[in-house]
Amino acid sequence: MRLSEPSGSPPRRPLRRQGGFPEGPGARPLLRSSPTGDRSRRWDPDAVSTAARAGGPACVARRRRSVGFGFADHPGTDRPCPRRGAMMASIRRAAHLLATASSFFSFFLGAIVLSYAVLPIAWLLGGGRAARARRCRRVVSRTWVLFHDYMRVLALIDYDPRAVRLRLPRGPCILIANHPTLVDVTALAAAVPDLVFVAKQAMFRNPVVGPLLRLCRHIPGGDGSPFGGAAVVEQTLDRLRDGAPVLIFPEGTRSPARGLHPFRPGAFRIATQAGVEIVPVVITCDPPTLLKGQAWYAIPKERATLRVCRLLDTPLRDPPRDAATLLQESYAAYLGGGGRACVASGSRLDPAPAPLHDAPL
Repeated sequence: MRLSEPSGSPPRRPLRRQGGFPEGPGARPLLRSSPTGDRSRRWDPDAVSTAARAGGPACVARRRRSVGFGFADHPGTDRPCPRRGAMMASIRRAAHLLATASSFFSFFLGAIVLSYAVLPIAWLLGGGRAARARRCRRVVSRTWVLFHDYMRVLALIDYDPRAVRLRLPRGPCILIANHPTLVDVTALAAAVPDLVFVAKQAMFRNPVVGPLLRLCRHIPGGDGSPFGGAAVVEQTLDRLRDGAPVLIFPEGTRSPARGLHPFRPGAFRIATQAGVEIVPVVITCDPPTLLKGQAWYAIPKERATLRVCRLLDTPLRDPPRDAATLLQESYAAYLGGGGRACVASGSRLDPAPAPLHDAPL
């Protein structure tokens, strides 16, 4: 018994089993002739589309199934398989998580090797205390250059510290920077080999990175008490007397996503007391990643771009609290204005700003 066609539906043209040609007036072959006359292996995409619009056989001559990931279901169409696309997205996400975990593992493994093998040997090579610490900082800086190369190869964070040109003044200075990501310290220390930075006291008690921080003579942050703050100021002045640039995050913690916390005036007081220049540095990360309180695996799907540049000269004034407010406004204008007030890495820089104590009142 033969079922009748539903009323109102277009007539279906039968397809021959052997020849691959639809029958009926105006029909076109679904297979294209090859130079040798063989029509059994080459598809005609135009004829396939015409047959599909005309209500041809199911899936147009029994669509060929593809075993590849993300390929079209039919050689004559551009429609991807939704399930295969979701599978590929899951595979890419898993690979991204694995790459992130491997970068964290490589950082801590490198810190262990530096803390307990490389830096103790570098410290014993001789020289004064400042010279030994400077040697250790340069070793760590080269290692963190490789760390950022590893993350760039894995398409996690696009940042090359070799391309950064901050043009620091000769002699000691204080670098002021915002703190958008977890890797800001490694990014700046890789670009400035002799950089000293202020870190949390808990990091100095950490068995993995604590020996590294102590051998490089980085500065433990205060505990919030007046005596702790005085100790930070004294150690910072000591590193400046040794001729090292010192990095201070005036927010005191990591910045919120695409924003800033209020700037504290401590760094500006130190610059006034030491008579050194302040170099404002802007760090941007797009899309934001490794924020404060964010889990290490909560990473964006696309690669993040980390950019380090020097803010254009901003006239600072006394007292230090006013200087902190003015500089925070300059940072906020840059972050909210698309970077028009910043000198990009590798470009020509304007002359360095005047020392803070010589700035106009």
